[in-house]
Amino acid sequence: MGTIWIKCPATGRKAATGIETDPATFATLPQQIEAMRCPACGMRHRWLKDDAWLAEAAEVGTPDTPALSRVA
Repeated sequence: MGTIWIKCPATGRKAATGIETDPATFATLPQQIEAMRCPACGMRHRWLKDDAWLAEAAEVGTPDTPALSRVA
């Protein structure tokens, strides 16, 4: 089980989306736009699966930001 991460387009910092899944499920996720509020910069970001990666916090290093909350 891992967390989906993105790179904040405003700061360039790695940020956890707060979405946890396993590699098999991540591989089958559709290519649809997701949106969330970024604690690194406070902006709302839209991202696609191709913009994200699945990793454990230890693999990414110390998270620069806390988990992001999803925005509907």
